[in-house]
Amino acid sequence: MMKYAKRMSILLAVLMIGAALVAATRGDEYEADEQRMEKLNQELSQIDTTPKVGDEVVALSDTALKVAKQTVATARKGETLTVEQVQDNWLWVRTGQTRGWIESTAVIAPALLAYYQRRPEGFIAQIWGGVRTKINGIAFRIETDGRRTAIETHGSGMSIKGGSMHVVIQKAGDSVCGLSVNGKRHGQARRGDYVFIDPSQKVFVNGRLRRPQ
Repeated sequence: MMKYAKRMSILLAVLMIGAALVAATRGDEYEADEQRMEKLNQELSQIDTTPKVGDEVVALSDTALKVAKQTVATARKGETLTVEQVQDNWLWVRTGQTRGWIESTAVIAPALLAYYQRRPEGFIAQIWGGVRTKINGIAFRIETDGRRTAIETHGSGMSIKGGSMHVVIQKAGDSVCGLSVNGKRHGQARRGDYVFIDPSQKVFVNGRLRRPQ
């Protein structure tokens, strides 16, 4: 009986040590994730997303370059363009020897693109009244019209409320998400897409305006 009790004591001690090691490992992993996210959020706060003369930008999709409403060339998705003029929401850009106007919503800063590529899946950053996140490999930039933003996450997606805006991101498989703004559906986005929702509730997917269905 004494031998059995001793064995049980040893077994319990081993189990307790194992549980402590697992908890410590998880704690270290959580702390590492927290440090990584803090670093990423600091990096995000230093990225200037407003294009300026001399900046390089990246086309989010195949987009026409225009001069006086006439298409003179097509900027290919992922192509790097140089900004030479800024006029409201339009950019006069150069690619090679070709120049033309392109909407600022059709491009992204290389630093911001790299940031989203490094950003872990599912993590959330709130900055300047907006939300940045990545779900199913889709990058989201959501600018609400309210000072306070409420975020609810669940297994099937995310709900974001700010001011008069209510955005719902619903997972549909491993690489697709459905989009809804104030109850109006805006179709789906797929892995690798960049979704921007501005304070006026306009939805852009890879720089192209997505109208409610």
